[in-house]
Amino acid sequence: MKKYRRVCLFRLLSELRMIQNIFIALLILIVAACVSSHSFLQPTEKDAVRMSTGKKKIELEELQEGYKLYVANCGGCHSLHVPSEKIKKEWDVILPKMFPKTHLTSDQQQLIKIYIYSKL
Repeated sequence: MKKYRRVCLFRLLSELRMIQNIFIALLILIVAACVSSHSFLQPTEKDAVRMSTGKKKIELEELQEGYKLYVANCGGCHSLHVPSEKIKKEWDVILPKMFPKTHLTSDQQQLIKIYIYSKL
């Protein structure tokens, strides 16, 4: 009887280790998917060049700061929208409704706008 209990206990521990390993693998895959899913949202030098006009040159650092603010402030309440899901006119309606719900300065709000527009 004791031998049977030891065998059952050994099998149970083996199965638990296998389940634990599967869980860890799934967790790693989920984290990797989340990290890579936002990479296309990050601003690039091409975005900065496209946004720059004769009057105002947009620096990549400004777009990066706008991206960080967008993720931190907008992604804190709801899932992030891909900026290109909407057109500029729609963002011009949405953003003024959303900004009062944050504690962003007008400069920070402008950085978010510039970032979003750079991805349209």
